[in-house]
Amino acid sequence: MTLIIENASEKFLPLFQEVARLSKAKISIEEENEEITQAIKAFEKERKEGKTKRYKNIAEFQKAMNA
Repeated sequence: MTLIIENASEKFLPLFQEVARLSKAKISIEEENEEITQAIKAFEKERKEGKTKRYKNIAEFQKAMNA
């Protein structure tokens, strides 16, 4: 079974680790990269404002990237 808990507070980390230890489960902790998070937010904002370029197909995208 896989359990994913997102946006957990640092205060709860010891509790989750102890629960995992008691049930002999394996726990892994991943932190989001702040730089990537900010880039995603900026992209989503631009997308909502209609400022992002959209391509009809991959060939059109590749042509734009090679120009």
